[in-house]
Amino acid sequence: MKIGFNKIYLLGILTLALFACEKDEDKVIVRQGSAPALTSTANTVVLAQDQADQEAISFSWTASDYGYNAAVKYILQLAKKGNNFATPINVDLGSNLTKKYTAAEFNNLLSQLEAVPGEANEIEARIKSEVSQYVTPAYSNVTAIAATPWLENPPFDFLYMVGDATEFDWDNTKAPLMFRSTEDPFLFTYTGFLEAKALKFLAELGKWAPQYGNDGSGGVSFRETESDPDPGTFNVAADGYYTVNLNLQKLTYSIEPYNIAGKPTFNSIGIIGPFTNWANIVPMTKTAENPHIWNMTYTFAEDTEAKFRIDSSWDSNWGPKAELERFYGKGEQGGENLKVKAGTYKISFNDLTGEYILKKM
Repeated sequence: MKIGFNKIYLLGILTLALFACEKDEDKVIVRQGSAPALTSTANTVVLAQDQADQEAISFSWTASDYGYNAAVKYILQLAKKGNNFATPINVDLGSNLTKKYTAAEFNNLLSQLEAVPGEANEIEARIKSEVSQYVTPAYSNVTAIAATPWLENPPFDFLYMVGDATEFDWDNTKAPLMFRSTEDPFLFTYTGFLEAKALKFLAELGKWAPQYGNDGSGGVSFRETESDPDPGTFNVAADGYYTVNLNLQKLTYSIEPYNIAGKPTFNSIGIIGPFTNWANIVPMTKTAENPHIWNMTYTFAEDTEAKFRIDSSWDSNWGPKAELERFYGKGEQGGENLKVKAGTYKISFNDLTGEYILKKM
């Protein structure tokens, strides 16, 4: 009887073991997935606001293999170089294996990373692959990107043009103010007479840095401090009238001939407004070398309005298209009044273009 019981007991154990073996064959063994292979369409990205809707960069990667048909989620991680992805920007991309970014979209990501606008920032990108919190994620290779976000505003409100091509030579305490484009806040411009010599651009009167000069290959080089290398000069081909353009966002420049034929030369131009009872102008001054550029320093005792006008009549007067409270603009014949806050200003006006600029002292 005891022998029979033992046989039955042994048979039961063997049956359970066989059942367990059959169940083991049905188990799914979850392992860490294979690392995705990440590629990007660019390693250097310079973003421009006027190309906001255009594609700037695209990422693609291979699928991770977890040994079974897993629902894999991919996350694009971006971080500054040296951060080691300790505090990355995470973009959930679901099961997709590609991601394209317009300039505006990528600029927004760089802003979240606190990337410095107008400068090349060293950014690293990788793909994180995951299926659940219980499985160790897989990470792709790291791709390096030199990314330059666009500036919302130019780094400097005012620029000066210095050099022996100008009437004040290399005296950086007298360098003339450049004007600003009303259509592109990054575009600084100057229309006037230049000699067949050289020039550069300064951000501060009386200082040689910050400075913009020639990079030697047709572009613009920025000198941030006086300990940085001194860039080359921009050269004027021949004596004459030119329009000089410098774009601080695109770091481009041009020196184009300006047709002075038929342009009147005025004996006197000044500012007029309630501070003169709209009667007589406060005269500005010009130089013999540049008779179309007018300058003055003036103190407005209170908030007021102003226009530019010749001395003798209202036949020639300039104001903006709309009443503006902005320190630069472009006046047109018979335009509106310029709104000015109380204070002392350095004022420049160009009767060739109608451009004006006011720098509070």
